[in-house]
Amino acid sequence: MNLNRNTPLKAHKPLNFYSLRRVIQLNNEVDTRIALCKRAGGKPCLYTRVIKFNNGTEMELTTIQCQNGYCEECGRFARALECHEKFERSKGGKVSLENSVILCHDCHRNKKGRPMWSKEAKNV
Repeated sequence: MNLNRNTPLKAHKPLNFYSLRRVIQLNNEVDTRIALCKRAGGKPCLYTRVIKFNNGTEMELTTIQCQNGYCEECGRFARALECHEKFERSKGGKVSLENSVILCHDCHRNKKGRPMWSKEAKNV
């Protein structure tokens, strides 16, 4: 089987990492993420960009970045904070005020842990 192709699959179009369902889900979480950021004493910064789908349609995606707040785990001041769900989305969890916490980068990395397939996890 020859995997080499003479022509690209789509004429120089970048891969689309967002599905329509994912964009709608992220846009519906904006109010909750703003409330989480304010709960941590941070300033919510909204970023809007246009996502182009392969079928030619476009949709706006609004994302929130929480800046200059306090980590809910360790209490340290951080310039950038990240949202973490206690009950994972893959297991049915949702972004809500009860299920989510705002963490600094170090605490978020420790909560997520290393994937089982990483070299660091195998050596431990």
